[in-house]
Amino acid sequence: MAVDKVNDILARFPGPVTLRVSLLKMLALFLGSLGFVLIGVLLIVFVKDDPEARIAGLASVVFFGACAVIGAVMLLPGAGSLTLEAKGFEVRSLFRRNHVAWPQASRFAVVTLQLPNGGSNRMVGYDDDKLKGLGADFSRDKIGRSAALPDSYGLSLEELTRLLTEWRERALAQRAQSSVPRVPRP
Repeated sequence: MAVDKVNDILARFPGPVTLRVSLLKMLALFLGSLGFVLIGVLLIVFVKDDPEARIAGLASVVFFGACAVIGAVMLLPGAGSLTLEAKGFEVRSLFRRNHVAWPQASRFAVVTLQLPNGGSNRMVGYDDDKLKGLGADFSRDKIGRSAALPDSYGLSLEELTRLLTEWRERALAQRAQSSVPRVPRP
């Protein structure tokens, strides 16, 4: 019998519940990037007669070196997580925090970002009513939502979408119930 992770997490409402960034993905980012850094170093050191190869090697070292640093930092405790509470959710990435209140977030869905090389990247997108300007417009144009989460936190994208949608519904229902004025009993 399959374990329903979403129901297990929902049972802990109103939280807080913290889901960690996928350490396996971050380790793959770190090690994969180190591999490309090594290739870049080899191009710089051994292909001395081709300036284009040396420039490509340098670009590889710089870009993938930065990716390796990001992967290494994200492996540290507390660097990346998603915390669900009754008031909203907090995304922590590279130790930076972004808190989103449930009333301002809506329309959680699995979305696809088309990449310039013809590939695509699937993620959980949502609308954040507080996001305005070019960044939000660009995001809406590319994925149909104004924001997206950077990881799936150990869940499938569909499970994470369901979790966020149902947690939001519970939080908003609790909020509505607590705002109903109570009539004193005689």
